[in-house]
Amino acid sequence: MVRLAAQSSTFHISEDLDYAPTLEQNNRQNLGFPTAYPAIIQLHEEMPAQDVPLHWHRGPEFLFAKHGCVQMLIDGYSTRITDGQCCLVSPDAFHAIHPVPHANSQSVLSVTFDDQRLDAMSPNLCNTRIMQCTPIGEGTDYPDETMTKLCEELIKAMDDTNSDLRLVNVNRTLFTLLGHIYSTYSVENESERLEQADNVDDNIKPIVNFMERHYSSTLSIAEVAEEFGYSPEYFSRFFSEHAGMGPKQYLTGIRLRHCTDELLMTDDTIETIAANNGLSAKSLVRTIQKRYRVSPTQFRQQNRMKP
Repeated sequence: MVRLAAQSSTFHISEDLDYAPTLEQNNRQNLGFPTAYPAIIQLHEEMPAQDVPLHWHRGPEFLFAKHGCVQMLIDGYSTRITDGQCCLVSPDAFHAIHPVPHANSQSVLSVTFDDQRLDAMSPNLCNTRIMQCTPIGEGTDYPDETMTKLCEELIKAMDDTNSDLRLVNVNRTLFTLLGHIYSTYSVENESERLEQADNVDDNIKPIVNFMERHYSSTLSIAEVAEEFGYSPEYFSRFFSEHAGMGPKQYLTGIRLRHCTDELLMTDDTIETIAANNGLSAKSLVRTIQKRYRVSPTQFRQQNRMKP
């Protein structure tokens, strides 16, 4: 496992970071989390602004555009935040970040929480999705003054390097932010998640909706392509261009979300869960192992909420 502790210990980011060594073959990002805080906290000020490639991690993340503009692609949906606005990223969500600075400057706060620390405090927290890919803050449908104020307080606390209470104030603000995010923006079910994600790229919205409706069948990518009148080769290129990932990867992600929900919420067998979601048992085992590095049974044992 690659762990870049040196990068994670820097707050003001003024130069490009090397993301390649942190990404595994399945795009999982492994980071070295600081011991002082339950998150990596970075204020991106590098110019020219650096794109962050498509990746995922087990802990939740949020971005706050203090100054600048950020285009985000999350699980195939896209959105943009600007001055004073935030965007949340659920655990395990595939996402890429493309900053669009104002003139020649940017100041974008990025906070990625340590999933192991969160699991130790609340075993089910990293299995809870949050309202992602939706702007939060001034000028949005969610004018959350509390979230904006806490982000500003976190930046101020991180910059207060001469204070004996710096660690206390930073951690207090981080945990307050974490509590606010999960108490305000938790998404209870898949239909609610889809309702808030109405900013999917219009070019693939009908395709995404079709996948969401038919994922539980043995739907293949060739069948999806045929449904919309494309050749499989063209369809793969077209979908990847607009979603940031291949159609097979996207459809597998939909199925995996439902499978993990059933693993945690039911006592159904692996065979039954796989069949419920358009997969073979062998494929489900392989997909879980590739994503989480454990078997479905181990995933269930490790992540199910204790009574």
